[in-house]
Amino acid sequence: MAAKIWLLNDPMDDHFASAARVGTWKKISGKDIRVSPLVLEWQRGSEIVGDFLWPSFEGDIAVVERVFRELQERFGGIEARPVKVIRPKWRRRQRRSKNGSLTIWSQDFHFVDVRLLHQVDWDWDKSCIRTTEEEGQIIHEVLGGERLKVEVDPETFEVRSQRLLRVEGGGIFVKASLLEGHSFFKVSQSKWNLCTDAVRHFILEKGYTNVDFCEVGELF
Repeated sequence: MAAKIWLLNDPMDDHFASAARVGTWKKISGKDIRVSPLVLEWQRGSEIVGDFLWPSFEGDIAVVERVFRELQERFGGIEARPVKVIRPKWRRRQRRSKNGSLTIWSQDFHFVDVRLLHQVDWDWDKSCIRTTEEEGQIIHEVLGGERLKVEVDPETFEVRSQRLLRVEGGGIFVKASLLEGHSFFKVSQSKWNLCTDAVRHFILEKGYTNVDFCEVGELF
């Protein structure tokens, strides 16, 4: 069986608290580039803190420091950068939930900004890619990979997600030799944070919360 490529993904689970990215940026060569620290602001909704946070659609991942240490010790290939979390502006409630889970009011958590260090190229001949140009920018769309289709109810604002499975032969293909032993990696044509079967199995076995996986391709 071919080794799968997995996208580390936001499960869109409203049981867990969400945070928006509000900084920090620096203008470099005329472009606004995000620099450290990653500044997050809690959003209204659930107050339960998960192990993973998904503050933007641009590949940002924040995880609690304990989870980062365990992933780094097991797999390597990632680094931690500082995160500053802005406390909520609305009324303070309880410090912990009834089942003992951390909440946004707790002082017992510390997040880090996770960066994946290894980068490869997908195989253009095998991968299913649609390339278009929008406002002078080249856009690469991966076809046939697993994804979560998210819809918001216009009346209740409830977020609903539908899992669309990967089609056979779809998605991206990467030469396994290019990983050079890394289990976390990125592809140069995308902001996706990717991992191998081993990472997915480890995270599921550990029971880390607020993280999902989409099968987006194969190693060959």
